[in-house]
Amino acid sequence: MPRTTELRHQRESLFEKWINAESFKDWLSIQEQIADSIRVSERELRGSDNGDALRFHISRLRLYADGLVWLSLHPHTICQMAKNSGPIPSIEDQGKAFDQVIESARRNLKKYRTPVLICDITNVLRIGDLASGLNSTLTIA
Repeated sequence: MPRTTELRHQRESLFEKWINAESFKDWLSIQEQIADSIRVSERELRGSDNGDALRFHISRLRLYADGLVWLSLHPHTICQMAKNSGPIPSIEDQGKAFDQVIESARRNLKKYRTPVLICDITNVLRIGDLASGLNSTLTIA
């Protein structure tokens, strides 16, 4: 199967999981899968002939994460958290620090029982590592 078809199938699978999610735990699991796929794609980008397909794949995965953001946070909050300019950070380059963000997200979900959003997998959340809240409440970690 060509790499572009494989990437499309991966996105379709994640989208199916996203629309069938029944809990905040499901949302976090989907974000972890998005993060893993972005990380693998960023790693593959470094020595690949499929650069355009991988960049397209990464951008579409970040749009899925943006959808979760828009379902969870108030638009004003999103606008405030989108103010930091500059390139979107590479997950692969963050290494173990990003793994700690994922662990923190799991702890926050368990403790607060509200949606936990991983900022670095989105296009819109440019401040902080995690955001948690439901439409009007926000916590940045």
